[in-house]
Parts: sequence; C-alpha cells; structure tokens
Amino acid sequence: ACHGYTHAQLDLLDTASIMRELIFDRAELERIFKKNIRGFAYPQGTTNDTVISCLRQCGLLYGRLAGASFSFAVPSDPYRIMPTCHYLQDEAYPCAKKFIQREITSGVFDWNTNPALMYIWGHGYEMRTPEDYKKAENLIKLLSGRDEIWYCTNIEFFEYKQAFDMLVY
Repeated sequence: ACHGYTHAQLDLLDTASIMRELIFDRAELERIFKKNIRGFAYPQGTTNDTVISCLRQCGLLYGRLAGASFSFAVPSDPYRIMPTCHYLQDEAYPCAKKFIQREITSGVFDWNTNPALMYIWGHGYEMRTPEDYKKAENLIKLLSGRDEIWYCTNIEFFEYKQAFDMLVY
C-alpha cells in the first residue's frame, strides 16, 4: 500500500500537494515492485474528505487509519478503515482470543452469516525489545493455522468484498 511520498500528514495539505504525494508514491512503488498498488495507509493515521477524494481520483481502493477499534465488524467505508488493534498493544492478545472464540453461524447457503474481520496493523521498526518480539510471536501463534480463518492481504479482502457486495441473490 502507498503511504505518501514524503510521509506528510495529508489532511494538512492542499489538494495539489496531496495529489503529488499520492501519485509520486504510487508510481515509485509500482516501479519497484512491478505491481499495481491500490491501497493506502494514512501517514500519522489521519484523513479527511479531501484526502479521500484524492485517493479515489488516484484509483486507490481503500485507506487505513491508525488506531484500534477492538471490533471485528467489516468496515462499511473502505476509505476510513479503523484496524481492530495494533500488534504490540497489551489488548491485542485478549482481543485475538475473543476473535477465535466467537460464534460462527451458518445461513441457508452454509456460510458464515456474521462475517468478522480482525485487522492487525503495525510497523516492523516498532519492535525494539525482546518482549516486543515475544508479544508479536505469541499473537501470531494464537491466530495461525486455523481453518476457519482466511488469511489475506488488504487488497485481497477489499477485492473480495467488492465482488461480494455486487452479488444479486
């Protein structure tokens, strides 16, 4: 995902500067990775309507805020995604336990009728102590290897959600 060319706080910039941040960042990432980049993580975790309008104009499909909702609700606005938790928060492990212990219901088509999303975010450079590494490792161990969980990237999730939302039944 893009993160801004200079990591500027976009909601403090004028429209032309926002567009420059988005276009230059996306172009550079696509040049390096040879992939179409379609997502965004807001620098400093903030946004506003002008920034979101610019994301749409640049063909970006979602934007992730910084923070924690401690909710498993599927986001209704793809440009204002509040993650469930940060991987180093003390509440992350208990939140993950709650996620894996939730009731999974099936409907008429035998699929989960109450979809849930546990969205964990964070930066690798934030792990500064052995305790931080252990906290991250324990969280990964708890959530890994579960058949009832679909492990996916941001763009995989939002492409799936777009397709699901277009179903007519």
